[in-house]
Formats: sequence, C-alpha cells, structure tokens
Amino acid sequence: MVVLQLDDEQVIELVNQLSNEKQLRLYKLLIKKRCDRWIELSNIGQAGARRAASDRGLDWDLLTEDEREEFCNRLNSEVSTKCL
Repeated sequence: MVVLQLDDEQVIELVNQLSNEKQLRLYKLLIKKRCDRWIELSNIGQAGARRAASDRGLDWDLLTEDEREEFCNRLNSEVSTKCL
C-alpha cells in the first residue's frame, strides 16, 4: 500500500475540492470523533465531581446547577491555594 504524505495546507486544498455533500460527510465524521471524546471526558469529570462531593458529605445528584457551580468554584479555589 502506498502512503501519501501531505502537509496541512495540501489536505485543506483537497478538502476544498470535495463537493459540498462530501465536505459535509467529512465534517460529520470529524465532529463525531471529537464528540465521542468530549462525552468520555465529560463522564470522567462527572464521576470526579460526584466523588469530590461525596468526600465532602454532599450528594452531587441532589445539588442544583447553582450549587454545583458554587461547589466547583470552591474546589478550584482549594486547588489554586494548594498550588501556590
């Protein structure tokens, strides 16, 4: 199998030569790839937030959005203070 080596600009130029339909197909493929990773990271973050809340005697699932935001801000302050 032959491997074609292209720089970024060449790839962009090739994509620009695709029909709108094929560009949309490529776009959807790239977005799905990133979306899957975002979902994975989001799940990891939620698990960490639940664990951190539980460690502090709180139930993440019972917190309102405002309470969650306040909790995360407090965690960020704790981490920032420890890093200084």
